[in-house]
Amino acid sequence: MENGNQNQKRCVPVKFGAISANGLKGNLQTDYILKILGLDICADILVGDAMRRGISGGQKKRLTTGEMIVGPTKALFMDEITNGLDSSTAFQIVTCLQQLVHITDATVLVSLLQPAPETFDVFDDL
Repeated sequence: MENGNQNQKRCVPVKFGAISANGLKGNLQTDYILKILGLDICADILVGDAMRRGISGGQKKRLTTGEMIVGPTKALFMDEITNGLDSSTAFQIVTCLQQLVHITDATVLVSLLQPAPETFDVFDDL
């Protein structure tokens, strides 16, 4: 998203905004994903770059995951999406993915490096 003449991304990218512009259902989906990923507190903050401070590294990682989740997806392929995150946040992300799969009948293929036992138990098929 552009901010004046700067090419800066906001924590809620254009994709999130496009989904919420389609109506209440999209807005609820976006708000839910922002809340689950812990990005609701930084929704109006620029992502930042090497020259400007923005959201944290963990928030950037969760933002990337959120960008993949939002939208009409039937299949997601995610590689080590929880690296660098604490086990509680990893569990929340995997639980969000499981709910997405059950609600939308999507397929998610995820590889995780040494997930916590409670995160491992969330998966339906291994």
